[in-house]
Amino acid sequence: MTKIYKDAKDVPVVATIIYCDGATDTAFIDEHCSTSMSTKELKEAFVKGAMIYDTDHSVYSKPVAYAEDNGVGYVTYIYPSSTELVHRYLTAVDGE
Repeated sequence: MTKIYKDAKDVPVVATIIYCDGATDTAFIDEHCSTSMSTKELKEAFVKGAMIYDTDHSVYSKPVAYAEDNGVGYVTYIYPSSTELVHRYLTAVDGE
């Protein structure tokens, strides 16, 4: 069993919020969606129980999966709309 430990920088953080704006598939670190996350930041946030806030739909969600491919990090989440469950993914690129 692999254990993931909180770092000293995590105290007393409960969760990290990943922001998205609906216009792009980019993961942001700020509520104004102006600063994108790096792959490393996205992975750490996911592993430590992040929440996603979709500013376009004013909805919070929990990410359900994380993957990396050629330095690009992907996180998947779903949220309810009035008629269906919507599936979206967000990306982060190393160096951004």
